[in-house]
Amino acid sequence: MRIATVLILLLASVPARADGLSDAIAAYDAEDYETAYSLFLPLAEQGDVTAQSYLGGIYLFGFGVAQDVDEGVRWLEGAAEAGDVGAMFNLGNTYSFDEMERVDFEEALYWYLKAAEQGRPIAKYRAARIYDEGLGDVPADKPLALQLYFELAEQDFDSALLTLGWYHLNGRGVEQDSQKAFEFLKRAADKDNANAQYLLAGLYLGGLGTPKDVEQDLAGLHLAAENGDSFAQHQLGWRYLNGNLLDRNAESAFRWFLAAAEQDIVRAQIKVAELYADGTGVAQDKAQAHAWYLKAIENGGRDEQFLYGLALLTGKGIDRDWEEAAVWIGKSADDVQTTAMLVRGVMRTFGIGFEWDPAAGIGEILGVLIIVLVSVTFEVWMWFSRLGL
Repeated sequence: MRIATVLILLLASVPARADGLSDAIAAYDAEDYETAYSLFLPLAEQGDVTAQSYLGGIYLFGFGVAQDVDEGVRWLEGAAEAGDVGAMFNLGNTYSFDEMERVDFEEALYWYLKAAEQGRPIAKYRAARIYDEGLGDVPADKPLALQLYFELAEQDFDSALLTLGWYHLNGRGVEQDSQKAFEFLKRAADKDNANAQYLLAGLYLGGLGTPKDVEQDLAGLHLAAENGDSFAQHQLGWRYLNGNLLDRNAESAFRWFLAAAEQDIVRAQIKVAELYADGTGVAQDKAQAHAWYLKAIENGGRDEQFLYGLALLTGKGIDRDWEEAAVWIGKSADDVQTTAMLVRGVMRTFGIGFEWDPAAGIGEILGVLIIVLVSVTFEVWMWFSRLGL
């Protein structure tokens, strides 16, 4: 009777555990992390490997609990040692990404390779990248990296196909071969890899590895942009704005510049600011123009500071403000942006935004001219040197 009773209890506990785990996963997927945590914790403490893996992620990212990377790693390591491939992969990520503040590429490589042995292609790809770049204390081993890329390519893993396409296009680690580049990129593009679709469009446009085909270029560029490739979005913005191989369409130009800008493409952010300022392709909005200029500065540097300063100086689409213009042009000039230095020199000479100081202004203008002269002289010397003169 006692054995039968234990057996009944054991059988009864299995669906309860399964239901509990299912409920926990459902809560996690619904982003109800507090509920998910409360359900995963007892299961993890009872040794449920899947629950341990989820719990590790919850602690790592602070989902529904105070973030605790050490506790997250503890749970992930327990699950990984028990064979959970997701935990192995997430440990690799934990030791790879700066956000976790414990970068250790040797440890990352160990866990990525463990996950790769369990059939996780992305883990093998991450391991290949570590070998390829020689990250941290891991010695670079490009032949091994290429071997892993080719193994992944045999499995049609799109990131490896993209990498091999790029390497064959540029002769990086392999012999330059545009036709092979096209073949690898085509396979990656067919798997909806947006980066590959963008590069493939360029091959069609340039006739590299394939006959030139403008229609395929445009189709591929649009497909890549729709799939989120920021470079394709930026390029489409310019094509629609200038009517390059497409009918000019300011609204479409703005749409694609904005999509790229939202992915922190700095030049697209500047263009969005200018389009808002001009009212081109979108209703004029000075506040939005200011906001996008500042976002570009945040993500960019001296060139973006100068362009914002120039817009404030000229009042092009935004209210003229010479003092504020002087601030941004000054910041750019201090960072040795030569055009900004020249403009600041003129502003100082005439007392525009800066205190009137002709001597300092003219001195800065002359300084810029000397920099330009030295640069041109060097370029000419390099040109003659290449000619063997």
